[in-house]
Amino acid sequence: MPTPRNDAGYWHDCTPGPVDFAPPLAGETEAGVVIIGAGFTGLSTALHCREMGLDACVLEARSPGFGASGRNAGQWLPGWVGKTPAQVEAMHGHAAGARLNTFNVHATALVPALVRQHGINADLRACGILQVAGDDKGLRRLHDVAAQWGRRGASISVLDRAGLRPYLLTDSYRGGILLHDGGCLNPLAYALGLADAARRAGASIHCHSPAISLAQAGSRWEVRTPGGKVTAPHVVIATDAFGSPPLWPGLHASYYRLPIPMLCSQILSAGGRDFLPQTTPFAELRPTGLLFGGMLDPAGRWIVSTTPYFRSNNMETLGAWALRRFRKVFPQVAPFQWETLWWGDLGLSRDTLPRVYALGPGVHAVNGYSGGGIALATALGRAIARMLATGDARELPVAPIALESVPLRWFVPAVLRGAAMPIARLVDRFLG
Repeated sequence: MPTPRNDAGYWHDCTPGPVDFAPPLAGETEAGVVIIGAGFTGLSTALHCREMGLDACVLEARSPGFGASGRNAGQWLPGWVGKTPAQVEAMHGHAAGARLNTFNVHATALVPALVRQHGINADLRACGILQVAGDDKGLRRLHDVAAQWGRRGASISVLDRAGLRPYLLTDSYRGGILLHDGGCLNPLAYALGLADAARRAGASIHCHSPAISLAQAGSRWEVRTPGGKVTAPHVVIATDAFGSPPLWPGLHASYYRLPIPMLCSQILSAGGRDFLPQTTPFAELRPTGLLFGGMLDPAGRWIVSTTPYFRSNNMETLGAWALRRFRKVFPQVAPFQWETLWWGDLGLSRDTLPRVYALGPGVHAVNGYSGGGIALATALGRAIARMLATGDARELPVAPIALESVPLRWFVPAVLRGAAMPIARLVDRFLG
């Protein structure tokens, strides 16, 4: 039985080209901005800093996309995790919340635009994403979501049971919505493509160069690695849930760290893929709060993220609920087995919305994407670059705030993994 992997799992296996293409930092150098972390946020920041004329230096502890950026389920879409646009505007005030919602809508277009502009081979399919419901209550919720996002500029179609048929060969759902401004890709290949684009634009990228200290030196900051030092007036910490606690005191306590297992099936037979006639990914939010759905990769493997499970590294245990639900929804598909398991750490903010922290003069940190990071992180990296180039914090979709800590940081993830998720699975089994 395969054991959990410490790399990007299946994405690592199917991504062409080297991942360690940049040498470690050696000696001393200077830059306009030092970016710690070569995920979507850091690489987008570096690429757009160069477009703005700023010298950018990226320090990465492993290789581009090694963290959450290369370990996710490969889908991006407009929307917040667990929040509607109206709720965001109520939380932040109408003007600030509307700005954040508009940013989210526009963020989805940036991913395919960068892929086209820089010739990134990431198996991108701008095919949209379906959200489906099996009962009237769920369908009313989706219709409300569609109406709210539609008023804010998102492209969404409302589908009844017959309208779903061209996308899903099942009678399990009453209807759903199709978010046209989304899609799926190979996230590791996308991260490596952003890294290559940033390097070609003139950014310095150093793999195997963990930032081990950050200290102020007059009006500048010194970032040290095991092999060297970079001095710059600006520092962006873009490590999210894969950060090093000693780098900035308290930063690791500003989010909940939740390990999420990812599963990839064996290649389905050609006929076994017909349940998704247009290969459009889909998601169903169950009444228990569990999320069912996934995507087919170009080879015909079914890829999902599933609920975390306390003290389990067993692929069959972790994938049992997703497999049972799949067979319930698509009984016509021949049984298959899981082939690959890997884990990614999700950085969950207090309210599931991203944060930009002002840690000191010229130092910012970004985290809290809460599972919706492909488009948001890419767009926020561009916004950070614009903010650094212009000196205007209004370039950001959210105002930078002082560092804050989430309550019960260790307790909440433990309860989710050890009690809430197992109970939800059990209840869902009785719901059918």
